[in-house]
Amino acid sequence: MVMSFAATAFVFAVGVGTTLPVFSQQRPAQQVQQGLVTVRGRVLDQKKEPLPGAKIQVKGLNLGTVSDYNGNFLLRRVPMGATLEVYFVGMKPGTVKVKGEDVIEVILKEDKTELSEVVVTGYSEIRKDRMTGSASTINSSEFKNLDVKSMDQILKGAVSGVTTYTSGRPGETAKIRIRGANSLTGNTEPIWIIDGMPMQGEPPKASNGSSLEEMLFQNGIGNIPPDDIESINILKDAAASAIYGARAANGVIVVKTKRGAEGPTRFNVTAHFGLVERPQNTLPLMNSEQKIRFEREVFHDTDDSSIGRAADIYYRIGRGTLSAAEGEAELARMARTNTNWFREIYRPAFSTQISMSASGGSTKTRHYTAINFSDENGTEYNNNHKRFRFSSKVDYSLSSKLELQTDIAATYVQDRRSASAIGSLQYALRANPYETPDGYDMSYLLSSRYSAISPGLRWKKLNVMSEIMNNTDYTRRIEPQLNTRLKWDTPLEGLTAMVHGTVNASVSVSRKEIQENTYTSFSSNWLQSLYGISEEQARGSLQEASYASNSYTMRSTLQYVKDWDSAHNIDFMAGSEISHMIGYTSGVTFPTFDKTHRVIGYPELTDDIEVKNINFKALGSTGRFESKLASLFLSGSYSYLDKYILSGSVRYDGSNVIGNQNQFTPLWNVSGRWNVHRESFFKKNDIVNALSLRFGYGYTGSIDKNALPFVVMYVDENVLYDGQKIPSNFNYANPSIKWQTKQDFNLGAEISALSNRLRLNVNYYNNRVFDLLDSRHRPLSSGVSRITENVANLTNRGWEFDLSGTIIESGKFSWSAQANFAINENKVTVTGYKSLADIPSGYRGTGYENNALFVEGYSTGEWFGYKFAGIDPGTGHTLAYTKDGETQDMDLIRGDSQEVKTPELRSLGVFDPPFSGGFSTSFTWDRLVLSMSMEYQGGHHIPSFSTFGSFTPYNRSINDEYRWRGVGDIAPFPAMTQYAQAYGSFLFDRHLERGDYLRCTYLTLGYNLPTHFLKMIGLESARLSLTANNLFTITGYKGLDPALRGSTGGYPASRRYSLSLNISL
Repeated sequence: MVMSFAATAFVFAVGVGTTLPVFSQQRPAQQVQQGLVTVRGRVLDQKKEPLPGAKIQVKGLNLGTVSDYNGNFLLRRVPMGATLEVYFVGMKPGTVKVKGEDVIEVILKEDKTELSEVVVTGYSEIRKDRMTGSASTINSSEFKNLDVKSMDQILKGAVSGVTTYTSGRPGETAKIRIRGANSLTGNTEPIWIIDGMPMQGEPPKASNGSSLEEMLFQNGIGNIPPDDIESINILKDAAASAIYGARAANGVIVVKTKRGAEGPTRFNVTAHFGLVERPQNTLPLMNSEQKIRFEREVFHDTDDSSIGRAADIYYRIGRGTLSAAEGEAELARMARTNTNWFREIYRPAFSTQISMSASGGSTKTRHYTAINFSDENGTEYNNNHKRFRFSSKVDYSLSSKLELQTDIAATYVQDRRSASAIGSLQYALRANPYETPDGYDMSYLLSSRYSAISPGLRWKKLNVMSEIMNNTDYTRRIEPQLNTRLKWDTPLEGLTAMVHGTVNASVSVSRKEIQENTYTSFSSNWLQSLYGISEEQARGSLQEASYASNSYTMRSTLQYVKDWDSAHNIDFMAGSEISHMIGYTSGVTFPTFDKTHRVIGYPELTDDIEVKNINFKALGSTGRFESKLASLFLSGSYSYLDKYILSGSVRYDGSNVIGNQNQFTPLWNVSGRWNVHRESFFKKNDIVNALSLRFGYGYTGSIDKNALPFVVMYVDENVLYDGQKIPSNFNYANPSIKWQTKQDFNLGAEISALSNRLRLNVNYYNNRVFDLLDSRHRPLSSGVSRITENVANLTNRGWEFDLSGTIIESGKFSWSAQANFAINENKVTVTGYKSLADIPSGYRGTGYENNALFVEGYSTGEWFGYKFAGIDPGTGHTLAYTKDGETQDMDLIRGDSQEVKTPELRSLGVFDPPFSGGFSTSFTWDRLVLSMSMEYQGGHHIPSFSTFGSFTPYNRSINDEYRWRGVGDIAPFPAMTQYAQAYGSFLFDRHLERGDYLRCTYLTLGYNLPTHFLKMIGLESARLSLTANNLFTITGYKGLDPALRGSTGGYPASRRYSLSLNISL
């Protein structure tokens, strides 16, 4: 039924399953030939946001199109009175009749059931109600108005079972983990699929210490601008990801980018302008007066002047080399100086990101072209990241049965960062407050190397800002890409043949310029000697590294889809895939570099420098790598009445990285789904509207390249035999290397309730990983003490909960929310260490990122150490508990005493968070939209900053004010003497803190400008947004930023404010 009110230009249309308001604007009459008209329109959601990719079909005719990026569509030669059917993923379908030549605006309502949703697997698109695997989908509408720099930022707290760890540095993507760690020593990152094709391989290690490897952006995913993404699908279990076989053990992330649609060319421009606050120090550190007093007291007790410049002044006064008056005057000056090193080393940083696109086309040809530019400054000085990307996609309908898609893209990246040997965050935390940026500032860099070479120059002047600004690492990279797909609908109905191929190339160059007479130049060890180079040889250096690779992937498939009797559906696919990647690395170092005149050279060989002492590896190296993969696969599914769905796949993979004995591996899975709500016994009610149950079982795989089937020899030291250098290290061949195999088991339930306003998705998984690489002891008679073999197993089991719903939907106001929570238990079940008793005595404790040990019954990220038992009141030494509950003086253990009981080594917690989750909510009122997102991680332990250990020239925690000072003291921290240093030598439970945190990842307010105003200025739509990222963090952790997990090598999270503008015309 259609009722038209021409005077008000309003049409009220009743569609299939929903009521659609359709707003009509009359245009000047055009000639209608033989009852055929041209229909123009726009598809929007209830928030007046465009719906790109909506399908518009003329009912009963083989005539249709899809909406473009701005939701616009165009249909030519449509019969007058015909009915248009409009479909979009996650929305209720709608219909509207064609009447006249109106431009129509169709508003679709959200479909709160799962039935109309589609999961993109990379090989095909599967209706959600037929999906047997565990998968999550994020559509572009959920992040299009956010100022995000890369895809990994979109995933933070958005999907259950997915955890992200970021450094915060511009241009670096986060580490992503899906359902726990699935390897002990290999890569644990998921594979990324972009428009159906995998991103190729792992980058090689860059030569000469450059940042080149870091700049490769986790296999290229940093190249894809978020503004070009249509959807992201995360495939978690074997039922969803096993089609990718031997690369799917860590999960699969499938990215579908935007494409063109039929209609006139439309333009879209999005601009983000951001400001990041300077990081702030939240640690309780000593001020200048406290640190000087601390040094005076410790020097008085120990006569040790190495703990700071104030102690050195007292030492010189005592030796008579400095008068008491001069010393006291200098100490008074130092006490008045309280440098805020965070303010000196960090800065507020600005960023700009601009995306422009044009899309449109005819029934025969459709196009989408995009240009993206980003310019981001780091809060650390001398840090900038720029990226420029051009992409063009063209879809050709060569005939009614043949379609060709061709995509070309090129990315250019330019990165600049400090190459200083002094880490900015570590320096800001540890530099003494009584120093100034241009004054005596070498204190915390004092080391045995420096003391031995320059015994009289312990407190050399150093300008830390000069170190940061004048030592620079430049990286440039260009990556062209060609992706093409040919699809043929064969004469046999339902049978489709497709050939899909992609070709990639990458060229990167890194140039590290080190200025002469800097600490960074001094610490560059280009000579193979015990203590490095002398000051006279610190003449700067130039280090260059390059990387070049090319790769291709080719896939051919046959797919047969058939529906019959309105009850049966089958979908079978068979195919093959080959991929090849080859690359080269090279690096060279010039030990002398005049940065001012751009002159390079080598120092003269003096009596102190012999040829045999030169570390030639540090002066230059080259490398070549190659990876090949060949696969055959078969997948299929059967659905009966859309109640019972059975799916499965088989894949046979082979790789040149694995030895001939186990080069090929078969992988398979089987899964099913029962849509219970479609059973006749399922009573429809207002509480539970839909219920589906899923199961999945299968195998996926991975390759750990830390062991190879051939001998690897290293010439990295000056080991001579008969005057000739020989290899100093060997990795012996292991021809029995296998694929690492993961066994997946998954149970799931999906529930819709309260008139489909509430949806709950629950998953339980129990995954076992076999044949993991780990080192195994060998008898010394074999020539080696350990060898790396496939000898370890581990498990990951857990629960995932995803809850979403529309809380209020009334008139112009709506309120929706989503929440997710995941629990993961990771455990090593088979490895070399059967128990903690197998660990050698005298073990000092370690953590996951510091020479990790893997012990049966514990997680891959376990902290092992000792339980702190307090401070001995009589000696000020650190005590730990033994197995029988007694206490033991750890300073005696440190001294290797043979007459003491060994304290009990125990688990102190886990490094990786077993709990993770997120929450997001959105309020819409008319044209205003307020959205917020939270991220949670918890249950893990990370290093504490309660104290920095004994006898270092660093600044100190205020806790060291409460140290043991004399016999009888009941103190929480040990004495500061040469004989009480176990506290900083062993890992105790009090060195760790719970790392739980809840962070507001973003809060954004958006406004859609009125349509009537926009038409006056020639625009179709416009939206203005204000966003605050990292607005606040709730945590009990006393360190800097719990997301850094105790590291001092990244960027602390800072608040970020951005203004975003999106315009369509």
